[in-house]
Amino acid sequence: MQVPLLNLFSRLALFLSLPLLLCAGSWAGTLGSRRAVADAPLILEGALPLGDSTVQEPTSDQDVWGEAQTQDARMSFTRRSAHEAIKVLEDSEATELDRMVALMAVGCTKPTPVRERPRLESILESGTPNERAAAILALGEFGAGSDGVLQAALERNDPIERACAMWAMLRAGREASVLRVEAIAGAGSVDAPKALALLGIHHKAPQGDPPAEWKLWADLRWSAARRYGLVDGQTWKTRLLEDLLKDPRFLEGVILGSVAEKMQLGVKDHLLTLLLERPSIVRLRAAVISMPDELGLMIEAGLWNPGSVFSWNCVLEEIDLHKMEGESLALLSHSLQIPELMVPTLRLLVRAGVVEVLAELDTQWPKLSNEDKIIACQAWGMAGAGFAPESMKPFEKDPSPRVKAAVLVTAARLGDTLAHEKLREILSDLAHEEFEYTLEAAIGQAGSPLIRDYLEQLLEQLEGPAQRQVAATLALNGVSSARSLLATHLRDGFPAGEEGLRCIRALTLRDAAESVELFLKHFPVEEDMLLNIGLAKAIVAAQHNSCYTYLREGLWKGSFDMSLLAAATIVQVGGIHTLRDELNRGPLSATSEDFRRLGFALGEWGGLKEVQQLKTKNGLRINDPVLQGALLGALGRRTH
Repeated sequence: MQVPLLNLFSRLALFLSLPLLLCAGSWAGTLGSRRAVADAPLILEGALPLGDSTVQEPTSDQDVWGEAQTQDARMSFTRRSAHEAIKVLEDSEATELDRMVALMAVGCTKPTPVRERPRLESILESGTPNERAAAILALGEFGAGSDGVLQAALERNDPIERACAMWAMLRAGREASVLRVEAIAGAGSVDAPKALALLGIHHKAPQGDPPAEWKLWADLRWSAARRYGLVDGQTWKTRLLEDLLKDPRFLEGVILGSVAEKMQLGVKDHLLTLLLERPSIVRLRAAVISMPDELGLMIEAGLWNPGSVFSWNCVLEEIDLHKMEGESLALLSHSLQIPELMVPTLRLLVRAGVVEVLAELDTQWPKLSNEDKIIACQAWGMAGAGFAPESMKPFEKDPSPRVKAAVLVTAARLGDTLAHEKLREILSDLAHEEFEYTLEAAIGQAGSPLIRDYLEQLLEQLEGPAQRQVAATLALNGVSSARSLLATHLRDGFPAGEEGLRCIRALTLRDAAESVELFLKHFPVEEDMLLNIGLAKAIVAAQHNSCYTYLREGLWKGSFDMSLLAAATIVQVGGIHTLRDELNRGPLSATSEDFRRLGFALGEWGGLKEVQQLKTKNGLRINDPVLQGALLGALGRRTH
């Protein structure tokens, strides 16, 4: 379906915000100058204002021009660029933004795919207004052969398309085309100011703010290089992954997060060593997942403590996320003593079946923050009528609309008929003034069958981010049909940060392999460490071969304990033979100590059987570093 023709003002606004719009696309943040991103309004919820971290943020018109020159020197296109872009143009489900970038990629490919020129020319008649502008700019990249079409475009009614045609003619490079634009600049017509500005850029003497059409061209070309071409001689994904592999936060997040959930013998020893050696939030979260009881005992003995309220909050988040409250009672008994975390801890204790802790919580209501009031409502809803206040009426007049909505949902769960009727009334009317807050409260209490039914009924009526959030909530609560809808929403990219992680969890809850192509399509993204770690962990959980790239980095370059945990993850994904293959794949810089450490990993995760394997089938002598390490690892395994 074509987008209605936009007026000049709104079209320009769209072009200026295009980089931000495309950040929500399948290559998360691939368009545009950082200035355009920073200045643009948030058009799509969940868009990530990401740019190329190697280019300084422009602060003036000259900086915008200079950045474009820097980017131009870094990009190149291959024959494959057009081949991949044409697939998108032939995809009926491709978004308008995807098609615009694909059009530019076809135009930029060298040698020029001349046979594709008619495809671009046809867009001038059948495409949306924005696609037509992109097609005109792409035709300018073809060179002199598009002169006739571009000259005809100078007569179009749309001033944006005329401006795009002028820049495309200047890009095409024929002297006659440059003269034609110069004539427009000197004719005093409505297009003269734009022609003068474009000529200044063409002659490398820009004056004033670059025209929106030129910014569109620069953004589309840079995006086309990053998705379909090369930047600095590499694919953009390769470059991003190389940067990630140099960041210890990424490797720790993926390796520790992956191995902690498997409860393999020996893993706890290495995690505890890492936590005590150099505490970090990543290490703390992994330790909570794998050894909540042990951490509780250590706190009791005065040997260790999470310390800050922030760290304690991370402990509660992991317990909540993995539904580990039953085996974390010792930890929860300690967090209950921290005033700032009392209510979240009570909620987890109720979920563990310790409902008596809610006594007198209602008397503290006036002192609670809005967030704690919402969590208190969730706890009362889980506890049931026998342990909740006899009536939620005293709380219904809370000044916060978010709190009022949480009170309403809880009252309905507890059997209040009037509250139930009001809840049904609000959720059946998407235009209701209280709908947004009530939907948020319902998402927070989706563990209730009653509320989950309401959300399922709503799902098809919603759209955009709201539908995505509800789909993720239902998928996390076991509704398989919601998982399919969620995957459709994520086709063009994951939302940023925590919400993106939530979507990943929803897709991996049953079988990560089902969605592995989606994870691979969007990994890595720019400047979102949380999302990169989440996507990489999902790829590990799906046991896809591509995860060895970062697991091997941890194996050979991590600290002793990190290396052994990376090895354990490799064994989880591919078996002990995959780790054994590293004997012949080690980096050239590997020392005898590195191979001794690899041997230790083989012995620890393979046992004495692996020592025998190395001696008989690999022919290693007893004084070989690998066999020495394997023997030590296998003997140490006996203490697990």
